[in-house]
Amino acid sequence: MPKVLISGYFGMGNVGDEALLSSLIGILREMEALKIEISVLSGAPLVTTELYGVLGIDRRSVYRVLKAIEWADIVITGPGGLIQDVTSSRSLLYYLGIAAMAKFLGKKSLILGCGIGPVNRGMGRVLTKEIIKKLDGIALRDMPSLEELRSYGLKRHDVKLFPDFGLLVDAPSSMRGKELLKREGIPYSSYPLIGMAVRPVGIKGIDYRLKRLLAITADALMNKYSAYIVFLPFDAKMDRDFSTSIRAMMKNQSFLIQGQYRPSDIKGIINELDLMIGMRLHSLILSCISNIPLVGIAYDPKVENFLVQIGAYDFINLEELSAEGLLGFAESAMILASMGQVNYSEEKVRIMKDKVRNESKDFLRGFLCL
Repeated sequence: MPKVLISGYFGMGNVGDEALLSSLIGILREMEALKIEISVLSGAPLVTTELYGVLGIDRRSVYRVLKAIEWADIVITGPGGLIQDVTSSRSLLYYLGIAAMAKFLGKKSLILGCGIGPVNRGMGRVLTKEIIKKLDGIALRDMPSLEELRSYGLKRHDVKLFPDFGLLVDAPSSMRGKELLKREGIPYSSYPLIGMAVRPVGIKGIDYRLKRLLAITADALMNKYSAYIVFLPFDAKMDRDFSTSIRAMMKNQSFLIQGQYRPSDIKGIINELDLMIGMRLHSLILSCISNIPLVGIAYDPKVENFLVQIGAYDFINLEELSAEGLLGFAESAMILASMGQVNYSEEKVRIMKDKVRNESKDFLRGFLCL
C-alpha cells in the first residue's frame, strides 16, 4: 500500500491551490487498485482532513514534517507555482528543502504540476538546479517552466509537461451554485451575473489605477446590461480586501462572496455566471471547464500562457489595461453569452483535461508500483 505525502501551498485560504490539491487527490483515488494512503502538509491540517478525507499535517512544524517524510514512500512537491522566489526566498527554500530531504531519506521525490520561476537570485537558481536534477520525476505545468529550468542549466531530458490540474475540479450538483448564491443574498434568475476574480499586484500606484479601472468597467457593465457584479475572492485576505476597495469606488451596488468554499462549490457559483473577468488563473480555469465566456487580465505570464493554450484571445495585459479595452472585450463576450457560445476552444479544453488526467496517472503509476 503506497504512502504518499503531498507538499504545496495548501490550507492557506487560496482557492486555486485547493483546486489543485483536490484534483490531485482525485487522481490518486481513481487509481484505487493501488490502495494509496495520502497525507498533506497544510497550514490548516484539521480543515484539510475534513475537506478531503486525508491526513493533514502541520506544515509549520519541523518535527511533524520530518516524521511525515519518514512515513512516506513518495513525496510529491506540487501542484502549484511553488518554485519561485517572488513570494520570498524562504518559500523557495521551504519547498526545495522538503524535496531534498525526501531524497536524502531515501524516498522517491517528485515534482508534479509545478510552475518554475522566476527565481531571481543567483543562489536560488543554483539550488533549484542542483536539487531538481536529483529528483526521481519531474512534471511541469507549462513550456515556460521547462524553459526556465533549462535557463538554470538543467540538462535532463525526461521532464514531462501536463496541463493545470485545476482542469479536473469535480462538478458540483446542478443546484449547488444557486443554493450558494441564495445563501450569499445574490439574485440569480432575472439579470445577468458577471463575476470578477481580481487581485493586487503589490505596487501601490499600479494597484490604485487597477482598482479605479475595474470599478469604472464594473459600473459600465451594470448600466449597459442591468447586470449584477459578483466579486469572487480566490485568496481569503488579499483578494477580499482588494475587491472591497473596488466596490467602494463603484457608483452601483455589487456583491462579494463572503463564505470560504471548497473548489467544487466555487465552480458551482461560476456555473451560474454569464461572464467571468479574471486575473486569478484558476478563476479562468474553472470558468472554461464550466463553459462560461471569460475575459482575462494577464498580470503574470502563466495567465497569458493558459489563455493562449485554450484559444482565448479576449485578454489584455496588465500594462496595457484600460477601461475602454476591458469593456470592449467584455461586451464581445456578453454577445457570445447571449447566444450560448464561448470565446475559446471547448475542444482544446477537453483535450487538455484528458491529457492531464491520463498522462498524470501514467507518470504516477511508474513510482507508485512499489
